Amino acid sequence: MLFRVLQGASLQSRALALGFFSAGSKIVDEKLIHMIGKNKFTNYYAFFKAGLNIPKTFFLNPKTVYSLPFNSDDWIVLKELEGKRGKGVFRLKFSEIHSFLSSLKGAEYIVQEFLPFEEELRVMVIDGKAVGAFKKESVHWIKNIAKNSVGINFKLNKEISDIAVKAAKSTQIEIAGVDLALHEGKWFVLETNRSPQFQAFENCTGINAAKKITEYLENKAKLPFPKGKLPKRKT
Repeated sequence: MLFRVLQGASLQSRALALGFFSAGSKIVDEKLIHMIGKNKFTNYYAFFKAGLNIPKTFFLNPKTVYSLPFNSDDWIVLKELEGKRGKGVFRLKFSEIHSFLSSLKGAEYIVQEFLPFEEELRVMVIDGKAVGAFKKESVHWIKNIAKNSVGINFKLNKEISDIAVKAAKSTQIEIAGVDLALHEGKWFVLETNRSPQFQAFENCTGINAAKKITEYLENKAKLPFPKGKLPKRKT
């Protein structure tokens, strides 16, 4: 069973995944059955632990804001922990952060240094393999397809493929849309999307992502449960 989770329904999806797994179904992604919460901050920590480049990233709350290593004139980026498709993302001067904090209504954010990226890519990773990529172009600094960016086919090389696969593995995602960005000759990991849309990917690359995902699910269904993971059925 492939779970594509709606925003705000992560707890329900984990409970459903655990229920189906306990009844003998194979789950994608398996991390759902462990009931471990993942958000942007924990994902960035996973990227960092895997040795990948990330923008300087900090958890934002009224107490930590006083210890953040930014100057008043520095540009920063704020991202909602559970935000998706470019929503809940803001760019502002660090001097404006106190006004931003006073306007919050329960949402939690991370704060990052703003880096002027030269290129941004979306790489599709399925079962530990980078199957294709496209470059995202937009006049806006947020280059999400959901924000009307344009996708252009991009030829993968080994360096980019390896980074994307490593990012997906670090966050335990079996089918991932990995966002990478180039800054001063280095590729930075911005995000691993667990439920990537792939219409733009197929249009740009000509690769049938739906077919590759289906083939992966079919192959996984044929495999035995890993030793020690076979669910205990109730009699």
